[in-house]
Amino acid sequence: MRQELIDVVRSGLADRYRVERFLGRGGMATVFLAEDVSTGDQVALKVLNRSLATRIMRERFEREVAVGCSLGHPNIVPTFSGGEVEDLPFLVMPYLPGDSLRQRLEKTERLDVTEAVAIGREIADALVCAHSAGIIHRDIKPDNILFSKGHAMVTDFGVAVALKASMDDRLTAPGEVLGTPTYMSPEQAMGRFRLDARTDIYSLGCVIYEMLIGAPPFRPSHPDAVIVRRLDDPAPSACEQRPEIPKRIEAAVRKALEWKPEDRFATAEELRDELTVAGAQ
Repeated sequence: MRQELIDVVRSGLADRYRVERFLGRGGMATVFLAEDVSTGDQVALKVLNRSLATRIMRERFEREVAVGCSLGHPNIVPTFSGGEVEDLPFLVMPYLPGDSLRQRLEKTERLDVTEAVAIGREIADALVCAHSAGIIHRDIKPDNILFSKGHAMVTDFGVAVALKASMDDRLTAPGEVLGTPTYMSPEQAMGRFRLDARTDIYSLGCVIYEMLIGAPPFRPSHPDAVIVRRLDDPAPSACEQRPEIPKRIEAAVRKALEWKPEDRFATAEELRDELTVAGAQ
């Protein structure tokens, strides 16, 4: 299947891109390393998996292209362009050869506190940009954080949604829950349509917690159990598991992980600024 797809992409885009090799496959798309024929630059070609080429999935993919092209920020992976090859949507992004945050955590389990706070601050700054443009990411997790020249970059806006459209997103079926259970906010996990920027703040709180502790705050074996436990219990204290974590950093993470949206930071800017101050102490 992989070879068939790479052959399709190679023949269909031969005049624009020289496909070099397979990079990875996710639930939604397959990614290839390619060379832009006109510039000689290496790029990543992300192609929607044929088995998912339904109308809704195609439109979600096209939305990712639109969002990626519209958000210009040093901590957001840009989208250069998009199109179709053999009736399959694709998008073109810069090739980032470094590890994702997920891969980094698999190697080191947990990060140095200063490094974790710096990465959290950069992700928060990316969210400030997205939210200011009216976009909620809805799937902030270590897999969607890449690195370029030592800096964190948010990617994969495939399930992003406009803030003003979150109540009636036509690409989300009634009762459908999009996102990753381990990192999604309680309101997102319960399938509420009226989401706002604070759902991303909760997810970022989960990511920072995992960078500090080496595991997410809620990690039962079954996705439904993650959701139930999140609704019933607060996150375990980070300082009790790692005493060298400064109290102010733990307090910031705990506030981001509050069950009720109104008890969290109101904006990603507030979280970013608190991480900046806490990390400097």
